[in-house]
Amino acid sequence: KSQTVTSFLESTPTTTDHSKGKRKQAAPPPTQQQHTIHSLNAGMLVKSTVEHYAKNGLCVSFLGGLFRGSIDLSHLGGFTPPDNLLEKIAAANRKRGERKKNSKNNNEQWYKQVFTGRLRHVMARIIMVDPVTKIIRLSLLPHVLSMEQKAPKKLQEVCCAGDVFHNARVVRLDNGIGALLALPYEEGDDDDDDDDEDDE
Repeated sequence: KSQTVTSFLESTPTTTDHSKGKRKQAAPPPTQQQHTIHSLNAGMLVKSTVEHYAKNGLCVSFLGGLFRGSIDLSHLGGFTPPDNLLEKIAAANRKRGERKKNSKNNNEQWYKQVFTGRLRHVMARIIMVDPVTKIIRLSLLPHVLSMEQKAPKKLQEVCCAGDVFHNARVVRLDNGIGALLALPYEEGDDDDDDDDEDDE
């Protein structure tokens, strides 16, 4: 039988202090201590549950539903709509004569298709906590989840304003925001680095 944090604390066993003959409450294990918004820090990895699908991302809860936060579109990471999902939704809307009515909601509908079933429970990392407004932001970006960011080997690998990338692949379109692109990997870069190391 599962317990909430509050019920766990209420049922915490007591121990007897034989030196004074008084009973005192045993401290709960660190993992079972009650959290407050002030105990949350950016960088904490939590198991979150998707509760609501918003136009600009996901609304989630974590730590047994004690806290709620949001995951913006730009932090959904590698989670993308299944192949041809948006086209299928548009076709279904046309059959029902609801093309104009639901065309703006396609973005929200694919969330329901992706973050469902097992994917309603995902590991996310806290990236911002504001105790005053009680706003909590989380991220699903791979490099944020792993807390690893490889430094670029070459200056050319750093994206700068005005750079042109050929053969970029469109991964996802977000209405009113923009597009998520995947940049091609240049296989020759690693070979050049190896040659430079051998020459040294």
